[in-house]
Amino acid sequence: RKRVVLVINKIDILERRQGDDHGQETKQKMVDYVQEHASDLLGASPIVIPVSGRDALSWKQLHKPGFVGSENESSSNSNNNLWTRSNFGRLETFLSSTLTASSKIKTKLSNPLGVAEGILLDCKHEIERRQEDLDIDVATL
Repeated sequence: RKRVVLVINKIDILERRQGDDHGQETKQKMVDYVQEHASDLLGASPIVIPVSGRDALSWKQLHKPGFVGSENESSSNSNNNLWTRSNFGRLETFLSSTLTASSKIKTKLSNPLGVAEGILLDCKHEIERRQEDLDIDVATL
């Protein structure tokens, strides 16, 4: 059975709502909603990872070689906070841990095999249907 991973981007938009938790409660409701409804549609519980592409890009641009920025401690903490908020670390960790060399090969091979299996099952059902028609014709003769 295949694993389904859903990535919710632009989660930083929910931070703009004012409150003590900076939108954490709203983000969690969003993740729960997506997980619940995706489970209903897919019949399996997907992995849901909310990310902020904007925060991740900002962090990466600040850490380019040759970037001239202030190197004080508050700036460094703020930069690390950007990366943490983006949640891209979790996504990268998940992808690197699940997409090992053997799983990549398995995924590459299982997709065409799954398609072939579906086609063969369709053919088998058609042959069985035709066999039933032929059995009826033979009984009629």
